[in-house]
Amino acid sequence: MIVTDDDADQTWFDLAAPVVEKYKVMTTSFMITAWRQDAAPNPYVLRRSHTHDMHRAGDNGQGRMVNSSADEIAADLEMSASVLGVKEVVAYPFGHYNDVTKHGVAQAGYEMGRTIEPGYVSIGSDKLALPVQRVNYGMGLDALVGMIG
Repeated sequence: MIVTDDDADQTWFDLAAPVVEKYKVMTTSFMITAWRQDAAPNPYVLRRSHTHDMHRAGDNGQGRMVNSSADEIAADLEMSASVLGVKEVVAYPFGHYNDVTKHGVAQAGYEMGRTIEPGYVSIGSDKLALPVQRVNYGMGLDALVGMIG
């Protein structure tokens, strides 16, 4: 199991980061690097890409990740990597992606892409379309345990 957050919102840094530090739980914070570039709040928070500046709607109301060319996506992710110092995984803004998106991610040298599609990663999962188990505000411990086993 990998604990992640999307957007690197200040409330997550203020409320969750101290908890993950206290319990020594490694987490991944997907940062929109056009909005935030500060250092990780503690050694248990890994900063990874939520794109540089593609967390906006494109012409058709879908995210820019499905409205841009592979070259544009790769250029944005290169900018994000230059801020974060790592190319590894990107969380697709709004969960929107398609084959062009995946090509741009691979072209930029990223190994994985995380969707918002519910599911579990298993051997043979598409590394550029990894599913997730979403934890929502107010979800109790019993619901969480039931979801992840």
